[in-house]
Amino acid sequence: EELGGLGYAIAGLGGALDNATRARTKAAIYAATAALADAVPVDVADMYSAEAYLNLADSFKAQRGEGFATHPKLSFGDRTHQWDFAEQIGLACAEVAPEAAAEALQGDSAAIGFFDGMTRLVSDVMFALTTKRRKLGDASGRWADLLDFSTSNGVWSDANLGHRGKTFAVLAWALQDYNRPITYVPYWYDDYDFDSLAKKDSLPIPHNFSLVRSLGSVSGAPSDVVAILAGSFVRPFRIKSSGYLPDGFISHHADKGNDAALNAYGFAWLETNVKVASIVRGTVRGDSLPDAWFQTAAQYLTYTYSKVCFRGHLDFAFVGRSYSSDRLHAFWDASIVPVAATLASDFSARLPGPLLGRVTAVRDAAAGPSPNPAGNTAFWVSNAMVHRAAAGWYMSVRMRSRRAHGNENFDKINKCWHCGSGFLQARVHGDEYDQIRARMDWRALPGVTEEWRRDAMPETKGDMEGAGGNTFAAVASDGELGVAAFENSQHEAETMSYAAAASSNGYFFQSFGAVALGAGVRRVGAGEGAGR
Repeated sequence: EELGGLGYAIAGLGGALDNATRARTKAAIYAATAALADAVPVDVADMYSAEAYLNLADSFKAQRGEGFATHPKLSFGDRTHQWDFAEQIGLACAEVAPEAAAEALQGDSAAIGFFDGMTRLVSDVMFALTTKRRKLGDASGRWADLLDFSTSNGVWSDANLGHRGKTFAVLAWALQDYNRPITYVPYWYDDYDFDSLAKKDSLPIPHNFSLVRSLGSVSGAPSDVVAILAGSFVRPFRIKSSGYLPDGFISHHADKGNDAALNAYGFAWLETNVKVASIVRGTVRGDSLPDAWFQTAAQYLTYTYSKVCFRGHLDFAFVGRSYSSDRLHAFWDASIVPVAATLASDFSARLPGPLLGRVTAVRDAAAGPSPNPAGNTAFWVSNAMVHRAAAGWYMSVRMRSRRAHGNENFDKINKCWHCGSGFLQARVHGDEYDQIRARMDWRALPGVTEEWRRDAMPETKGDMEGAGGNTFAAVASDGELGVAAFENSQHEAETMSYAAAASSNGYFFQSFGAVALGAGVRRVGAGEGAGR
């Protein structure tokens, strides 16, 4: 954080610095980057004495980043969310990099120390993978079996590319050398001995295999970044997968079922890719970006976001962990319109005429899509439906099953427990839920069939709650009318004991509104006791 503050200062964001102060700030960034890199265990050699390292029987011990990836005192979250270490120093590195490169070429030891430190902290740490996440032939892996191209899109095929992409773009610039690779961690390129990562009896390793499908041989840092991010536009092959889903939603955490991460994770992923495209616009790398880079972002803006935003407000049932955010009321103008404007002004040649027309309409529509896109939309992978009326109202329902769940929870108290339990919203002004979420009774959400309890909701911070025990959940739509239905079978995991009811629920969306019906309502859990 202190290095981040130095970056903020030297960038002049707090006011212009005089020459002497700027020189001292730059020297502090050089020294602090080198010192921090020495303090973080990046390589295995950092963890042992010289003699112990020499005697260590580990075939991977000489690989860069291996100490960070396997360090026993670093949490799993630390070792898989590496941007927490790198993102903070990105601005500082980007600001001083051009001067540091020139000074390093002249033999300046402080500048050389800065570059070595930046390489360790960013290039090595960001690309260090834990043993399990790089294992080949493991069907239970984060991205399925990386050797099975029918189920896996490769490493990092998830919305954390929104975080990674920002750091990668900064690193490609800060390295000041478009010929060197983005990382020297060896298993990212297709000349690595991948047999060393494969489980016994795994599928054969294909020729020119790489962990990221679109990243093969070394092409230089900017091209490597473009290749990594370009691979994120491939649609997932299976249910319970991260990615740009074929129904229009964006999913990230999918261990227990697909989530709907249209704000946290998902939108950052979409937005970062557009920003990176703007950075390399007009260069050889920018010209080489695939059309899918721009068209995927445009399609999701114009299809999905124009349906789940109403009068400028983003539906909080579809925003993942940020369901309590106080920014959802301005999401259209603050988030959607700027991305649409960039696509329309800078990348119009990459968009087919009809798609460009829709993007332009989004850009020009203040405070939400106007005219209101009336109709019914079935988000069939995500067990959700949205209904909009030309008369100016909006309704949505969010269900769950073994394949999809409601909002995930990162707060101490799991208020969103029932956000996937048939949660039915109605909006006319758009702000109906925005000013009450802090005081709302989350145990009695509209459309949910459940005991109205008064006891405390569970403390399950970090859990992805709401995946159901039911197989049946379905939506069907003709574009004007729609029906959604599911077996309201409650959560199965031991920590999910708060629910008490089960039922069969149906939601019928028509021109005048929605009719919600329930049958077979019964108690399946103790709750607060029968008779309440």
